[in-house]
Amino acid sequence: MDKNKKAQNVACPDLKYILMAKIKFEKNYQKSDTLILGSSHMFFGWCGGGVNLTISSQDLYNSYQLYRFANNKMKNLKNIVISFSVFSPGFDLQKTKLGGDCVAYKQIFGIDYQSLKVSTEKGFLNLEREIDKEVRRKLRAKWLLNAITKNPYPKKNVKKNFQTEDVKKRTEGHLKNNVRKPDQMQYFLKLLDETYQNKQKVFVVVTPVMKIFRDCLPPKEQLFKKATETCAKFPHVEFLDFYDCEEFLPNMFLDPDHVNKQGAILLTEKILRHFDTVSI
Repeated sequence: MDKNKKAQNVACPDLKYILMAKIKFEKNYQKSDTLILGSSHMFFGWCGGGVNLTISSQDLYNSYQLYRFANNKMKNLKNIVISFSVFSPGFDLQKTKLGGDCVAYKQIFGIDYQSLKVSTEKGFLNLEREIDKEVRRKLRAKWLLNAITKNPYPKKNVKKNFQTEDVKKRTEGHLKNNVRKPDQMQYFLKLLDETYQNKQKVFVVVTPVMKIFRDCLPPKEQLFKKATETCAKFPHVEFLDFYDCEEFLPNMFLDPDHVNKQGAILLTEKILRHFDTVSI
């Protein structure tokens, strides 16, 4: 592999998925009234209709900015579904090893960097030309069109003999972001406030996780305290907690915190049942 291309892929690991989300948005936004936002938990967790802008590296800042982007174009937007994960309160994409994705968000969706200081320190400005070239190259690739319609779920679930130590390491990272200060909750609050002003319904979803994952973390009341308190301030928001829902059986998971297609069908059905229960 070309060294520059390898560096490019490392710098912006989710470029393909961010680009695919934009292409799918342009195809669907005019005829849809529902917008889906969030990280990989909702990327794998939603299999319904609507405009799906879920991306694995998405933090609350980019969820908010993607809402603004979509709201400017979707004239019939009524429902917003957004996942809220253990790591969501403090996860700040620009400061992580996935930070190069911020360049893709900027080049593809026009989302400004959250912090000019951080983006300069991380060298994002130097990446912009290379990312732009890579986007144009991918748009010419035939495989991209096939990838857009491809089933995102692996043909087989990952192995079920999850090692406790591996799960602990994963949850430790999630927990660090859960309590990180300063947090990203201001953007969650802005999203809820603007959707209220725009008379749109919001469904904040905590997706299900396996017991081995939950056992490595504090009680959910502690983990999602900020989210529940913020949601309670708004009458147009429904907080849907499936974190420990027993209906999601072990065979409905790809790994300890992501559902497979079977789990996604059940989760989507459960979310859709609430669409007529929220008044605005």
